[in-house]
Amino acid sequence: MKDNCPLCKYDELRNRILMESENFYIVNDKYPVASFHKLLLPKNHLLSFGTLDFSQLKEAVRLFTE
Repeated sequence: MKDNCPLCKYDELRNRILMESENFYIVNDKYPVASFHKLLLPKNHLLSFGTLDFSQLKEAVRLFTE
């Protein structure tokens, strides 16, 4: 957890979590641009989405398709 990371403030996100897996949360966006807009948030800090390994990518896709 990093003090300056708004996504690490789990207490603030807890009420918005729709789905959860080992490595990710899907939450309602606080300021959605569309009614179906959701956010996929990693539980750990990542340099970029491109640094996910294949199993993590599959896990993220599975969350969105459930």
